[in-house]
Amino acid sequence: MKPLKILFVSHDASRTGAPIILLNICKWLKENGDIQFEILLLGRGALMADFKKVGKTYLLDLKGRNKENLYSKVKNELVRSYLNFRKFDLVYINTVASVSVLPLISAINDVPKILHVHELSISIKQYCNEMLFNEYAGKIDKFIAASDAVKQNLIKSYNLSEGKIELIYEPINLSEIENSAVGSLKEVLGLSSDAFVVGGSGTRDWRKGFDLFLMAPSFINNKNIHFVWVGGRSSGLELAKINYDLERLGLSGRVHLIEVVDNPMAFYKEFDLFFLSSREDPFPLVCLENAACGNPIVCFNDSGGMPEFVKRGAGKVIPYGDFNNLNECVSQYYSCTSMLADDGRRAQELVQTYDIHEFIKSLKNVLDDHTKT
Repeated sequence: MKPLKILFVSHDASRTGAPIILLNICKWLKENGDIQFEILLLGRGALMADFKKVGKTYLLDLKGRNKENLYSKVKNELVRSYLNFRKFDLVYINTVASVSVLPLISAINDVPKILHVHELSISIKQYCNEMLFNEYAGKIDKFIAASDAVKQNLIKSYNLSEGKIELIYEPINLSEIENSAVGSLKEVLGLSSDAFVVGGSGTRDWRKGFDLFLMAPSFINNKNIHFVWVGGRSSGLELAKINYDLERLGLSGRVHLIEVVDNPMAFYKEFDLFFLSSREDPFPLVCLENAACGNPIVCFNDSGGMPEFVKRGAGKVIPYGDFNNLNECVSQYYSCTSMLADDGRRAQELVQTYDIHEFIKSLKNVLDDHTKT
């Protein structure tokens, strides 16, 4: 019996959740599986070299192209030249931002197509276009939802049949986290050894609630509680605006920004608590990574899929945008070390079932179901 052959499609190779998950899937399959695959990237990013190491990778950079001439030119340029001569058993499209490639891969034999949805309403509007999503939804044989919040949104907002959606929670590679070294966060920031660190991480945008994270400590009077955001970049006028607010709120010494680093895990291991300030987040890996480090998580309700994990004892879920409640939670964790340790330990226990190995088992069942002849 010949091995299954899959074409994986990613919207880009950025060091963000969805591409990281796809890269981990490819790494696992290369090391452990009998599945063959090739990768089609629709944009560049920091992980391009990693994708190329793990498998045959093609780049079709859609950014900046004239959409009117896209299909006629690019189809000849890439699809017919490279992909049409390879027999794939399945096309696995990672994120709704990649669905625009469907006409471009039409030259491939009529094989099943799976769409892994990592997005909620605002992100679908931002990265895809609802009309385009609705148009192509009928061409997808199976949807994989990153959380129950994602699944329910697909059903309620896009009238998808529940039977077409498979819920598989986002995974992390626990072994990589366990083997990651501890950093020197407090030393780098010049904090005292007893400083209490509330961490945040991600791109500095509206969806991640970066502005909410910056405001949060203004509701917390304890000057020994510091807020540290890891990731994203700000420069020029944007950075000046951030510093403007921090200075006037008296938070310049308590809010610390660390730009993109190769190993953020080293800093996560020095957090005491993780605050997910996101307004909309399907099931952020950074929370699972912090849980693996033994950090309890505080997140907003009605903000995506993370409450599904946190409500099981891994931290606290607070009303959306309620900073007074946030103050109460952070203060309790600061003053009650036993509660901090208990919730951190519970988070570490719960996250064991979100390992990449468990994810692959569920994923392979979906792949097998959609490649049987």
